[in-house]
Amino acid sequence: MLLSGVTAGRMGIFFSILHNIQYSMVWGMEVTMNIYLLAAAVLSAAVCLIHTFAGGRTIAVPLLKAADLHPVPKYVTYYCWHIVTIVLAMIAVMFALAALHEGSLDLGWVATALVTAFCLLGLAVPPLKKQKYSHMPQGWLFLPIVILGMAGGVV
Repeated sequence: MLLSGVTAGRMGIFFSILHNIQYSMVWGMEVTMNIYLLAAAVLSAAVCLIHTFAGGRTIAVPLLKAADLHPVPKYVTYYCWHIVTIVLAMIAVMFALAALHEGSLDLGWVATALVTAFCLLGLAVPPLKKQKYSHMPQGWLFLPIVILGMAGGVV
């Protein structure tokens, strides 16, 4: 069902208002926030925390305890684990900066491109490797961030 011109206009106004929420409590200055990118920042920070704490217990700790794994691949993989932690934290920071500073929208697009690539990879690997998404849910965790990042970039 197509929206009438009046309804579409009201929806456009609603999304415009939602996009440009005025927040006047930052050191007395008026700041325009992009609510979609702010939500993407919050979700990205949550994914970083899930990776760090829940993933650390279920992936990193058993990896380090694996006695049958040669030290080089073990510690290179552990190093990569920390690189991912840093990248996830920086994605949250990029979304937050883009949300709070209109001139930083390019950071939001870079973060969106990264999470889109992570999402697509995370959705492709389980079926290609005959794994279950319940064992490898990472791709699904990035999908709402992709949607919010794209919405924040075009509004």
